[in-house]
Order: sequence, then structure tokens, then C-alpha cells
Amino acid sequence: MNERLSSEQWTRFWEKGTPTTFFGNFDKNYDGKIAEFWNSQFEQVPDNGHILDLATGNGALAVLAAGYAHQNQRNLRVTGIDYAKIDPAGLVLAELNSTIRDKLTFHSHRRIEDTELSEKSVDLVISQFGFEYGEPEASVLEASRILRQQSAIALVTHRRGSVIHRQSNDGLKEVDYCKQSDLHSLLEMLLTRLDALSRTGEDPVADKKAAELRNTVNSVTGELHGYMKEFKDPRHIGYFLTNSMVVFRPQFANHSLTEKLDLLRLIRDETDAYEMRMKDLQSAVLSPSDINGLEQLLTKEGFQVMLSEPLRVDEGVFCQKIVARRTI
Repeated sequence: MNERLSSEQWTRFWEKGTPTTFFGNFDKNYDGKIAEFWNSQFEQVPDNGHILDLATGNGALAVLAAGYAHQNQRNLRVTGIDYAKIDPAGLVLAELNSTIRDKLTFHSHRRIEDTELSEKSVDLVISQFGFEYGEPEASVLEASRILRQQSAIALVTHRRGSVIHRQSNDGLKEVDYCKQSDLHSLLEMLLTRLDALSRTGEDPVADKKAAELRNTVNSVTGELHGYMKEFKDPRHIGYFLTNSMVVFRPQFANHSLTEKLDLLRLIRDETDAYEMRMKDLQSAVLSPSDINGLEQLLTKEGFQVMLSEPLRVDEGVFCQKIVARRTI
């Protein structure tokens, strides 16, 4: 079963304006050990060099490269490509220094396997949580085609057992709890009942059916709150509960039944989208054998693997770092 998001689905995701795929983390850009790793790679690029960011999304890694060049007075050119329709200039880059913006070029609807760039035109190929979404052999062949001699490819990839992998498992469990709760069906029945009582002028407090539905809703929300204790960061259950129950706040008192039901529909749509992103992420996670296979492909195409190891953060392994330098 194909769990990968389509180009159109990624386009809708990037339209939200987030620089990375991590809501609540890296809100400005990648930092800490990740930024340190990337800066160490940018240092190796010769003056007037060209850096290509594959699967750039909203340009977080490309911006990091351009920012490094600006801060270190390096004349580097940075290109980002993505197979979705992206608009980093309109969504993320507006507040950047004009000198940094001038170093950046972005292209939509381009795949990792076919960058549409000239042969031997790039000094460093980079990708953060993107390269693993391409077809491995074709992607390595394309990188080999566009890289100059003595150039390199540096990757940060999803890794089995990583913090992110575990979080995606938790995210899917959270979604399952939300969907199995049947909370929205109960809320729709309660809202519909309250609307009918309002139209006939009956007292909603005295209505037995409304009272039964309220009690059931309270019981279900209590169960969901209880499930939150199972997770270190129960972000999606929190989102689901908070936004679902907002229809009962005073500011929604004058909203129509249709408007309230539309809000619930939007929450379900976002829950479905989140579930699909978590499944998409899991489909891209590399096992140890996948990593070994990627190293073999790079070696076959004339690269020397200089580094292939986990990057660890406080919570544990965050990702896999891979650096390979072209030897021919």
C-alpha cells in the first residue's frame, strides 16, 4: 500500500508557511547540532560554489546555507528544488536580509531523480529528510551527474528507531484514539439536538436526550484526557480535544449549526492530513540495511563515504548523517 503523500498534498502542507515539517520545533529554522553539522559541510564548498538542496520544501535548509554564506562573507549560490509547488519567497523569506535572498533560487515540480540542472554544475548536494523519498539508484545517479569533481553529497535521513520514528508511531496511536472515540459523531448529535431545542424555545437543561449526550461527551473527553498520559508529547489529542470543544465557547453562541459542523469537519480533515503525514514519514524511514544499500550505491558511482552515523540529541538518535565525497 502506498503511504506517500502526493505532490498536491505536499503543496497544501507547505502553503501553511511552516519552514520545516516539525510543528512546534525549529519554528525559525534548524538549530543546535543539526545546524552545526550543516555548517561544517558548507565550509567545504569552494568560493563561488553552488549548493543544491533536494526536496527543499519551504527552503529551511537552503536558507540555512545562504545564511551561513552571508554570515561568513562567502560567495555561494544556493538552489532548492521540490516536486511540490512551493513558494518560499512568499511564505518564509520575506523577513530575510536581501543579501541572503539574492543567493537563493527555488524551483517547483522538480524531482530528486531529475533536477533539470546542467551536468557538473554543483559543488555540494544536500538534503534534510528528503533524499530518502526518491528512488535510491536514480537519485544517486542524478547526484553523480550534476556534481563536479572533488564535490560531495551530504544527507540527513530518517532512521529506524529514531526519536522522529517513535514520535510518528505515537502520532498514529493518538489519531487512532481520536477516531475510535467517536467524539465528533456525539458532538454532531448534541449540537443538532441543542439547535432543535433552540428553534422550539425548549429548555436545553431540562431535556433528557441533551443531558444524556452531554454526559456521554464528557465521558469520552475524559477518556481522551486519560490517554494523553501515555505519551510524552500528546500534541494531536490536545489539538483534537481543544478545537473540537471550542464550539461550546461563548464566542460561538451565535454561530449557526452549519458553521459549527463545518468547524468539526475542518478538524477531521486536519486529523486525516496529520495521519497521512505520519504514515508518509514512516514509509521513508531507512533501516540499517537500507542505509547500507545507499552507501553501496554511492560507492558504485565513484563516491567515498566519509561519514555515516547517527546524530544524537538529548532524547536519543534523531537521524542518520551521511557524507560522501566524489573521488572521480
